[in-house]
Amino acid sequence: MASSVGRFGSDPAYQAALEAAARSSVLAATTSLGSLSLAPPAASSSSSAAPQAQSLAPKPLPAGAAAAAPSSTASMSTSAGAEGRAGVAKKPSAPEHAQAAGVKATGRRHNEPKSAADVPAGASKDKGAPARSGPAGGEAAAAAGGSNGAGAKGKAAVAKEAMPGRYPEHLDQAELQRGFKSGQIFRGKIRVNAGDRREAYFTIPGLPHDVLLRGDACQNRSVEGDEVAVALQPLAAWFTVNKLAAQLPVGASSNDAVLAALRSCGADVSDDSPWQRCGNADEVKALVTKLSVARPELRITGKVVAILTPSPKREHVVGLLQLGASAPGVAALSAQPLPAAVAALQAAGSSSGSASTVPSSAVPTCYLMPLDPRLPRCVVRPSELKNLPTALLEELVAGPDKAENRTLMSARIAEWSSSHTQPAVTLRASLGQAGEIESETAALLEMEGIRSGDFEPDVLACLPPTPWRITEQDIAARRDYRSTRIFSIDPPTAKDLDDALSISPLPGGGWRVGVHIADVAHFIPPFSALDVEAGKRATSTYLVQRVIPMLPPLLCEELCSLNPGVERFAFSVEWELDAKGAIKSTWFGRSVIRSCAKLSYPLVQAMIEGRFDPATCPVQLHGGATWDEVVGDSLALWGLAKQMRAARFAGGALRLDGVRLFYQLDKDGNPLAAAPYVQQEANQLVEEFMLLANMSVADCIADTFRDRAMLRRHPPPNATKLKVLQEVAAAAGLPVDVSSAASIHNGLNELRRAAAGAPSAAPQQQQHEEEGGDDDRAVVRSGLAEAGVLGADLERNRRTVELLVMLATRPMQLAEYFCTGLVDEEAAWRHYALAVRAYTHFTSPIRRYPDLVVHRLLAAALEVRAGRLSVEEAAQRHRLLDTRLAGMVAEHCNDRRLAARNAQDGSLKLYLCVLLRRQPVVTMGTVSSLGGDRYFALYISEFGHEVRLELDEAGVLLQANFNPGTKVLTLTRGEAAGKEQGSCEGSNGGSGGMGRQRKGFASGGGGRGRGGGNGHGEGGRQQQGGGQEAKEVPDLTTWVSSLAAPPRNPHRLKPARLPLHLSLFSDLPVVLTAVSVPGEPSQLVARMYLPEAEEAAAAMAAAKAAEAEAGAAKPKIDLETAVSQAQIAWENQLND
Repeated sequence: MASSVGRFGSDPAYQAALEAAARSSVLAATTSLGSLSLAPPAASSSSSAAPQAQSLAPKPLPAGAAAAAPSSTASMSTSAGAEGRAGVAKKPSAPEHAQAAGVKATGRRHNEPKSAADVPAGASKDKGAPARSGPAGGEAAAAAGGSNGAGAKGKAAVAKEAMPGRYPEHLDQAELQRGFKSGQIFRGKIRVNAGDRREAYFTIPGLPHDVLLRGDACQNRSVEGDEVAVALQPLAAWFTVNKLAAQLPVGASSNDAVLAALRSCGADVSDDSPWQRCGNADEVKALVTKLSVARPELRITGKVVAILTPSPKREHVVGLLQLGASAPGVAALSAQPLPAAVAALQAAGSSSGSASTVPSSAVPTCYLMPLDPRLPRCVVRPSELKNLPTALLEELVAGPDKAENRTLMSARIAEWSSSHTQPAVTLRASLGQAGEIESETAALLEMEGIRSGDFEPDVLACLPPTPWRITEQDIAARRDYRSTRIFSIDPPTAKDLDDALSISPLPGGGWRVGVHIADVAHFIPPFSALDVEAGKRATSTYLVQRVIPMLPPLLCEELCSLNPGVERFAFSVEWELDAKGAIKSTWFGRSVIRSCAKLSYPLVQAMIEGRFDPATCPVQLHGGATWDEVVGDSLALWGLAKQMRAARFAGGALRLDGVRLFYQLDKDGNPLAAAPYVQQEANQLVEEFMLLANMSVADCIADTFRDRAMLRRHPPPNATKLKVLQEVAAAAGLPVDVSSAASIHNGLNELRRAAAGAPSAAPQQQQHEEEGGDDDRAVVRSGLAEAGVLGADLERNRRTVELLVMLATRPMQLAEYFCTGLVDEEAAWRHYALAVRAYTHFTSPIRRYPDLVVHRLLAAALEVRAGRLSVEEAAQRHRLLDTRLAGMVAEHCNDRRLAARNAQDGSLKLYLCVLLRRQPVVTMGTVSSLGGDRYFALYISEFGHEVRLELDEAGVLLQANFNPGTKVLTLTRGEAAGKEQGSCEGSNGGSGGMGRQRKGFASGGGGRGRGGGNGHGEGGRQQQGGGQEAKEVPDLTTWVSSLAAPPRNPHRLKPARLPLHLSLFSDLPVVLTAVSVPGEPSQLVARMYLPEAEEAAAAMAAAKAAEAEAGAAKPKIDLETAVSQAQIAWENQLND
């Protein structure tokens, strides 16, 4: 893809492009985009994510003043009707998954492992150390190693060496262009490891694995999502993966041995940067691949030499203010009375930049501690302090452990020079108190840069006047379906009805089926203010409590929504299908329809299951339709969809359904209950026809406009991670063939059947078939039962398979929009999971901007196919995006779609934390990973989340023994152990404690994973802003007794008893809740459900029962009824 495409994730660039287009034409827009340099765009005056909040700065930053960051698109927004603390308005925005990675129950900030959806593609989890370390340690060696041998022989310039405590200077444009041309410098986006911020990854297409950017110096002031220029480091600085190096002969990882091995594979290794002799990028990649294959225990490392396009993350930093604990002046400030301390901070801010009357040593440094663990700790300029309300300054002086509540703040990174170790931020607004649903939701939206405010007057001015009606002239230009029986199928609460279905039998057999999609493009002229705003938003965002729409309500809920009984414009796809659903002919065209009914998924499901009763149905029919006809149509559609689905999976498609929760809320918006959403046949019915419409439209527009069609592709999964998945599954006795999408699907499907005790399906019947089947149990089930993996406990079988499905999602890459004119090889258009040549999004233009682009492409393509216009004339008449602009829009939509998904996932987790904090639960977890003798992770399939259990926080005295050969973690009571922690045979060592012989205390030593202070990947995790002293962890009984309510045990699980022998796929009961240190974001926390936890829970329940008996009994909530009534707002996003 062209370089300009990669930089289009920035919303200001999108705004500049479309506003230029609105002023003139597509050509003008393309010229405007082409003239954009690598410097960040100027600040935008566009509306922010929501109504403006009170600013914390006296004046806005001048446009272009911050050279390191793009302008804001969602800066100071506020949630409706909410007021911020101390007179500073709240504001919606920020992701909860980043918050939950923050604070442990002990008060120590840490980084939890990410879920499958969050793990960056290709991110390595391997631990190791640099291949060669200098006196300054691994990080210093990695940073300094970049200059080794670069200069005399290198064709590309390299970054200048940093002075102590400073970063290397970035290369200028001339040096960058020489590096790009010679293939010594590569461009792409940096992805930071949320588990260890000092590790980041950079993808160079064609290399066997990602390039590791290890250490602050190598990342060189870049942040998550920046488009950067990266140069490879010399071989001596490549990273050694310990677990692979351990399999090599002694001394094999020395530099001489490395070079000898490289020579043996035919590489030119006259120095340790042999690729500098190559002439272009392809030669460099070929050589580096050869070197990497020759020594698989080495990981390629690189360093950032320039920041090409700043990430939008720089504009949307959310965090908590904190004074530097060890900075000068902290003790003196804390010793003063609160009013005096606040006055000192205000005076320091007022005197900043002038002759100060307050000694600099008297006021400590103020930091913003980001909730996103991928972002660095930021410095707040003293001048910012004078704008803070007194209440915030009092909170700041009181400190994180003393303030009862803390305020979430939004900010932007304003500057990060090479002479400063941390970036400086400009504060924007307070978002409200941490821990409250609306404040946390505001933080979610802000962190993702989601525009959630009201639509501006110029946007609303583009809407048609009301009352609006369809004219006879409109009808004459469209196919008239008003007399055809058409109905929609959506969630019961849906308001934006953008698709409807029709079906009728063909005279000679077979069916005529229509998919009718809201004709949104009719109401949105290209490059109008409404189109620009829709493009900026790019997607609707579905939160638990509300929807943030892409379009104004007049369109998405009324004029475009295919509501029953009213005439609506549509864009229709109609097929003639044979009895098995195979396509005989296809028609596309604009139409007018009148839906006869708004059906819901539960209603259609009842029809499929034969339990529908028209007498009790509240849905009203229109246009003379009867229930017999509607039920008959629904069943006919399902009959076709079932066969189409079977044929699709038989053709190589793959589906991995993760657990997604839905909630029942009370009248105040608080969660009452949560349960996994189960997709049923009614959902599949709609999904099959939407997929077919998207595929049909994709073929049409790709064949007509090969230079500018917007399609959606799904790259193949990461091969290395697939191999790891296969090895993990095989080690657990679960056979999974990962050679193709079809083999993965078939293997998982067979395991599901085996886990449920169902008969094995014949190969031709493996996909959702009901006809026939072998009465004998599957052969695979017998083998699994003999291996002890699957047995008679069907619930345990289900958890095992669900964990395997979750693990199978990790190698998968994200699907993405792209412009066909920027991808030469048609093979690269393919959609891996759907196993089709071309796919796009056409069926949801109310909530997805790419669908609107595709509608315009399809309208133009139909005129070309009819012979009325040439390709060029159609593109001009319909004002289609050209290749360059289409690629940029696709990249922007990818960015916004991911941001919306992050916000949705964060909203789901936020509500789960609120629910479990109020009502903890005993549930079963399945071991998903083992961290030696330090920790293990459990997948809680009931809630679709992974939790990490640190053994030094178990609350009981444990002796841990991890056997790396068998990969079994043995836990015994500490009293029976009798040895110190490092003496366990088979242990992976490490000097950190795990609560062994040290009841209830967290480790204060090293050896706690990678990224510690010694630079070798051996030390303890660092919190952003420095470590804190280890705090006492309450014993298990005390911890359970401190919960807000006695843990429910709905499954009547028995407590686990030590000793325990844990391996992958082992089950373990836990008490699951959510906790937060005062003012910190909530996170899920689990403790082993041991006998002492059972006893403490029973004592709490007895005390509560006695209290209830003494007082007035409160009405009970019927959780099962509540769950059965719950719905999720984004259910209609199940289709890709």
